Amino acid sequence: MKKTVCTVCMITMMGLLFTGCDTLTTLLPEQTEAPADVTDVPDDVSAVPVVTDHPNFNTNGTRTPMSGPEQICSELGVQYFHSPRYAEDVSCSIIGGTIGDISFTYNGVDMYYRAAKTTTADISGLGKELAGNMSGTRDVGLPSNNATVIFYSFDGGQERIARWKFGDTQYCLVCTKGMRESAFIDIAVELGQSTSPDQQEQ
Repeated sequence: MKKTVCTVCMITMMGLLFTGCDTLTTLLPEQTEAPADVTDVPDDVSAVPVVTDHPNFNTNGTRTPMSGPEQICSELGVQYFHSPRYAEDVSCSIIGGTIGDISFTYNGVDMYYRAAKTTTADISGLGKELAGNMSGTRDVGLPSNNATVIFYSFDGGQERIARWKFGDTQYCLVCTKGMRESAFIDIAVELGQSTSPDQQEQ
């Protein structure tokens, strides 16, 4: 009888051990799935061409310091481009004469936010293959701007990109040092909402 009980206990413990590994893996923050409000990438968004080495938008071009986002807007003709809320160590510049760049830190994480008068060029500067690394989308959801923010993830979330467009301007948020996905999504959507007349009138 004792031997039978021991055998049952050992089998039960082994079962919990193996199933527990999967349970622990799914509970780790680094392994969590995208939030429910981030949808799969629809085919019409996936088909949008992205030119990594666009001749007119050189992400390795010379940086020209700017006094702030307002000067970037004036120089490039971009209508809506602002520093993110709670951004620290903000530095503004224009890259290669065509790409507006706001570099900043958020909770100690280095990030940058870019804008350019293009709808197809990749202005992220990471040189990554975007097509196979889309992780989801989220609509901005404003009356005058329901742009779709497209999210990309690389190296297990160490590098993240968000891209969207409003009119003839493309916007791009990049994180290269690792950030929780939900926080990155929140910042990107808030910035997407700021590229709208609705927000300017408030």
